[in-house]
Amino acid sequence: MSEPLICAVRSANGECAAFLQERMPSNPDGPGSFPSTSRIEALAKRLFQVGNLLPGLAREEGNSPGLKSELLLYKANLKRLQQILPDVHANLRACRRRLEADRANLHAVRAWAETFKDTV
Repeated sequence: MSEPLICAVRSANGECAAFLQERMPSNPDGPGSFPSTSRIEALAKRLFQVGNLLPGLAREEGNSPGLKSELLLYKANLKRLQQILPDVHANLRACRRRLEADRANLHAVRAWAETFKDTV
């Protein structure tokens, strides 16, 4: 039974590692780059999957050294996620504010253009 559990945790670790790598300063897009919606969804899916398996993981952890090492890595990844998610959240909120400001500017330009069109 532990092999499917190991695969699930390993898959979640892979998603976490990819997400965390994208946030690293060495990332060519920069550590402030925004995660894609699909990347966030994939990460959330894997985290929920492991969360649903936790009762089985607790029972099997002592019987499988492979599972134990994957769970240790998973816990470390969760701690790293916990550290960077506030920054990701702040960046996404700033992006949302910029998009809302841009939308307001576009509405103002549209209103001006409509007014100008009526005078010509």
